[in-house]
Amino acid sequence: MRRQLIKRYFITGLLIWVPLAITAWVLSLIVGVADQSLLLLPEAYRPHNLLGFDLPGAGIIVTVVFILATGLLAANFIGQRLVNWWEKLLARIPVVNSIYNGVKQVSDTLLSPTGMAFRQPLLVQYPHQGSWTIAFLTGEPGGDVVNHLAGEHVSVYVPTTPNPTSGFFLMFPKDQVIELDMDVDEALKYIISMGVVAPPAHPRKPS
Repeated sequence: MRRQLIKRYFITGLLIWVPLAITAWVLSLIVGVADQSLLLLPEAYRPHNLLGFDLPGAGIIVTVVFILATGLLAANFIGQRLVNWWEKLLARIPVVNSIYNGVKQVSDTLLSPTGMAFRQPLLVQYPHQGSWTIAFLTGEPGGDVVNHLAGEHVSVYVPTTPNPTSGFFLMFPKDQVIELDMDVDEALKYIISMGVVAPPAHPRKPS
């Protein structure tokens, strides 16, 4: 009996400390990477020289300001000309061109406000009939693919558990996917937790 109590208390402690430890580790990693942006500043304006000590997290402010300034510059006519010139320059470098274009297409799809990536959680049958999983709508098939598909199809990303950054790209008939009344964040938590953290149930709206 005492052993069971000790085991239960130990697991309870783990459930409290493991998320906190992982969160702290991820935040420290992000702060450490962001602080590298301080190297963009002249040495005289770095926190260590201004304050006499290092200021963890100062790089986040510099990073945010740098990204906002880049977006502001790229939003006007001159900035767009500079971006086009930069992309044409990269297109002339063989290896860099393939890497840059691939990353740019993915980032444009995922981060574009008008994109469809991860906008709608779906319920699909995968990997076989009768087995259901959560997926995300990413768009519609394109290119020569549409010439070989009968009927209307949608492009779907099926993430793996507990790491949703890897998964499978599939194309389903549109009438075989079910749109879920669920936020993307709720669906991701459901996937990462392997079904332990279930989102709250929503009553079905009458059709």
